[in-house]
Amino acid sequence: MSHHHSHLASAIKIIKNIKNGEPLVHQLKKFFAADKKYGSKDRKNISAHCYNFYRVGNALKNKTIEERLLAATFLCEQTSNNFLASLAPDLNEKIQLPQTNKLAHLKMNAKNIFPFDDELGEDIDAEKFALSFLKQPSFFIRIRPGKEVMLLEKLTNNKVDFQEINTSCIALPQGFKTEEFMVINKEVVVQDRNSQRVFDYLKK
Repeated sequence: MSHHHSHLASAIKIIKNIKNGEPLVHQLKKFFAADKKYGSKDRKNISAHCYNFYRVGNALKNKTIEERLLAATFLCEQTSNNFLASLAPDLNEKIQLPQTNKLAHLKMNAKNIFPFDDELGEDIDAEKFALSFLKQPSFFIRIRPGKEVMLLEKLTNNKVDFQEINTSCIALPQGFKTEEFMVINKEVVVQDRNSQRVFDYLKK
C-alpha cells in the first residue's frame, strides 16, 4: 500500500469516528496521539484531507467517503497534487481548471455546499459565498498599538509573505508559525479580520 492509500485510509477512519460537537482540530490531535507512527508530514497531509472533506459541506452526499475525499481535494487544491495523481489521475489532470469548470465536471451545484442560502443577507451572493468554503482562509493578526513599525520590519526582514490589510491588521499564510517571529499578546493578537472590524463600528 502506498503512503497515499495509507493517508486516504487514515482520513476515512477519522471521518467515520468523528464526534459531533468537538472541533476537528482536537479530534485530529487525539487520533495522532493514540498512534505515534505518523510523522509530521503524514499528520499534515491527513489533516488537510479531512479539512478538505468538510469544506465541501453538504455536497456529494450520495458519494462514498473515499469519493468525497478525492473530489474535495480536486475542488480545494489548485496545483498538481501527488495524492490525487496517485489515486485519481483523471481529476489531477484537470486540477488547474476554474472552480466553475470543476463543479461542472463533478456535476455538482455550488449551492449544495452551503444549502442555507435563505439565511444569508440580501447583499450576499449565495454561490460566491458557498465557493469561498473551498479556499483555506488567510491567518490574521492584530498588531498592538505602538508595535506597527517594528512588526512590519520584522516580517519584511524575515521575507515573510504577508498582506497589510490596514495599519493594524495583517494577513499571513495558513500554517505560519507566529510564535517564532513575534510575541503573542504583547506584540500581536491572533484575531480574525471580521472580528477586528467590529472596532471600526464601535469607534463610529
